[in-house]
Amino acid sequence: MFYFYGYSSAFVVYAALCYFFPESGTHVPATIFDDSDVISAGSEKGESDGALDEKKSLGVQASPV
Repeated sequence: MFYFYGYSSAFVVYAALCYFFPESGTHVPATIFDDSDVISAGSEKGESDGALDEKKSLGVQASPV
């Protein structure tokens, strides 16, 4: 039963600290409201999308032991 108090008090302290003293590195400078750029970028075909079955050699040379 005491763990409920521990979890809830830790949550309240954490939420209060984050609200009153936010970390400046986590602030988002701008919000993106339009997803058309993301969707259009995801629908473009990459260079290797059509050639998944092709195998490429890496050109690694064996080192003498």
